[in-house]
Amino acid sequence: MVVVNRDVDVKTAPFYNRGATAFACIFAAGAALSAARALEAGMSTGLVPQVVVRGPASGFAQTVEVGDHHLTADEPLEAGGTDTGPTPYDLLAAALGSCTSMTISYYARRNRWPLESVTVRVGHSRIHAADCKQCDTKEGRVERLELAIELTGPLGAEQRQELLRIAGRCPVHNTLKSEIDIQTSLVDSRPTPSQGSRT
Repeated sequence: MVVVNRDVDVKTAPFYNRGATAFACIFAAGAALSAARALEAGMSTGLVPQVVVRGPASGFAQTVEVGDHHLTADEPLEAGGTDTGPTPYDLLAAALGSCTSMTISYYARRNRWPLESVTVRVGHSRIHAADCKQCDTKEGRVERLELAIELTGPLGAEQRQELLRIAGRCPVHNTLKSEIDIQTSLVDSRPTPSQGSRT
């Protein structure tokens, strides 16, 4: 279960375990970023480009292709990586943060509110389930994502509270809070006998 607390200042909050290697998160992050781009175009989250991740078996560094965009994912030096890009959890946090900011900005523009800019700081930690009153899980640990949102502009108190509420309606937030069905299969990349016999 994912708990999103938008009232915690994560500047001093414990961040995630950067040594955790979870490349499957890249797929989720890439799809989420694509959904955020679609949201910016009109709050529509239809078909998104396929995310392709490639990397040598000799290390952690990965190249990520999302449509025409190219990213790099890696692990830090202390975890055995080469630190050439953000970690999978960095990308997941970036997906949530960017989607949240886009959702707030879109809502403010639609209502012609004087919002000038949005800053979202995202932290990820693991907490004891007993410390999470709203969690269904009561034993072990749960994942916590903490968002600290800074709104710049001459907004009224009610407008600021409404934008805080609307932040929880971003598509990535909804995806992380919902049941997720991940299906994984192998694709045979070996040449067929006819291909192998060609000269």
